[in-house]
Amino acid sequence: MIKSISYRLTLCLSLLFSVANLSAADTLVVTWDAAFGHMENTIMADTSADGTQAHDVYMLESNKVYLQQTTLILNSSCELIGAPYGDGEYPATIKPVPGSDGSSQFTGWPAGHIKTYGDDQTYKFHNLLFNGVYAGGGGTLHGILATYGNRNSITVDHVTSVHSEVITYWNFGRQEDWVLTNNKAVQYSCYPAGMYFGGFFWGGGAWTGTLNSLLIQNNTIEGAHGQAFVIYDNGLVDREPHEVIVIDHNTFVNNIGEPRFYRHGNNTLWTNNLFVNQLSGGQTRNSHNTSLAYNIDHENGHGKIMTGWQSYCTDSTLLADGNCWDPHNRNINYSNNAWYDTPELLALFAMDPWCWDETQYDEYGYEVGTITVCDTMIANQSKWLGDSTIAQFANGVSESNNIHAADLGWSLDPAYINTQIARTTDWFNNGTGHDIYTDSFWMYQADGDPTVVEWPLPMDFSYSETSAAATHCTHGGPLGSTHHMDHDGTLFNPDLDDRVFISEVAEGTSNNKYIEIYNGTGEDVDLLVIHRDRVHSVVLAMHAPAAQTRGSRTRSIRLPLGHVVATPGALEVVREHRLDIVRLLHRHRAGDWGTVSDHDAWANDLALQNGTRVLSAYDTPGGRIWIVTEADRSATTVLLPSEY
Repeated sequence: MIKSISYRLTLCLSLLFSVANLSAADTLVVTWDAAFGHMENTIMADTSADGTQAHDVYMLESNKVYLQQTTLILNSSCELIGAPYGDGEYPATIKPVPGSDGSSQFTGWPAGHIKTYGDDQTYKFHNLLFNGVYAGGGGTLHGILATYGNRNSITVDHVTSVHSEVITYWNFGRQEDWVLTNNKAVQYSCYPAGMYFGGFFWGGGAWTGTLNSLLIQNNTIEGAHGQAFVIYDNGLVDREPHEVIVIDHNTFVNNIGEPRFYRHGNNTLWTNNLFVNQLSGGQTRNSHNTSLAYNIDHENGHGKIMTGWQSYCTDSTLLADGNCWDPHNRNINYSNNAWYDTPELLALFAMDPWCWDETQYDEYGYEVGTITVCDTMIANQSKWLGDSTIAQFANGVSESNNIHAADLGWSLDPAYINTQIARTTDWFNNGTGHDIYTDSFWMYQADGDPTVVEWPLPMDFSYSETSAAATHCTHGGPLGSTHHMDHDGTLFNPDLDDRVFISEVAEGTSNNKYIEIYNGTGEDVDLLVIHRDRVHSVVLAMHAPAAQTRGSRTRSIRLPLGHVVATPGALEVVREHRLDIVRLLHRHRAGDWGTVSDHDAWANDLALQNGTRVLSAYDTPGGRIWIVTEADRSATTVLLPSEY
């Protein structure tokens, strides 16, 4: 048993909590308005004399759909967040609408929701839902966010993207720092250029911008066409060998291509991820047409993870500038991941040969008949690595402890799997080169209406506690995103026993301190240290914690309230409806957060340990009441949401 542990680390709070520590004076609530473009016009007009944003934070109302008509352009540091929401409600939602003439007003490429610019700026996006389908169903936007400029810091947390067309997040800036945590990107539509082009994140050089650091953790990515990540060239510029991109604890489902672009992405660490139905478009010989040559590899298939050869670079100047890489120092590692293919996908892969009818035309463009053409599927599709990737092990590529989780006990509705199979078949069966399709909305939605997002998302990505994937992460917990794990008890672990806590934080610099962790539980405690550029994060993991949910847990009083005050609006509601405000304060103090969402409750739990702001929400006969305790625990305020 460890009674206390001293450890030197750099604190990375972005990994541990999601609720911003906001000052009301720096926050502008963008009140919902039905007018097209109200959201982006309000924010872009709110500037100081020097052109910077007049407020630090822009909050959108929950349970509302903001109709966006043009791209939101941000040139200086700010946050865009959604207000907390309770059961039966949905997050603040942003949805595109066409112009008065029916055409898109989102100009440029990529035509997406948000673009950021400037140098040395900080942008944060939190607690939002983006529906990429235009009102009326006439097409989709290219993605949520494209970044430009130099050395900017980008954080995206608890953001859901549904029906995005191409790439959800683009990095065009130079030496940008990215943190993508706790997000969901699902139900992608199709880009007109073909099913092979798309993904969750693109960046890292070539025609995209360069990265200084990248953390992708605890996300769910479903239904992307193409590779989920395209990290070009060097991955990171001017980095030391130990400074890596971390892609950790993500769940990948029904993506057409491999999880990553096959060739590049050096200095990349892949850990604790779950891959279900990856490379779902299949690997074919493409004997009839070679336009999809990205799927051509060796006779036995290239596996779920593909890493191609990278030429040797001898020019020291080019190496120093990050323009090429020594293939003997690529620093790419895959460890403690699992993959699984559903029976439906395996049945699709078993089709050999794959034949379809193709229309023939003469030299003048007139139809002259049809012929039957066939392609040959590679039989062994459910494998982790192919020969081409294994050949790279001598060049700085490595893997360890990755498993085929054949007993996953998958809970996803078969309708989603069958819809994915149908879109793959549609793609293969229509036209030369297999890049023509009959339906761009390849998602499954029970009501058949992609213009409205079903919330909560009806997609269950949980899996059995008895699966090998449930205990295979680096500290013995489940793989994949924690969004889908009722049995999760180790990753982040907000419900650690009260007898495990940080007992001392020694003085030091602003980003480097000594901490002492006290453990009076009698159980072993692991410290998982995740390294990335200039960041060390510590995750506490109990070997045998008591399994208690937030709703059933009996908590001791542990939140100091400080000086308790109330706004005039809240006092009026209390008086008019004779509310027992003392009881609500006791609930707040005891860790009963009321009707906040699950992830905001989780953030509150972590705030108790991290010393950040805590917000509870309670539904009363007089409407919703908020109770906010400041980060320094000096004061607690009772207020109405409209008074925030």
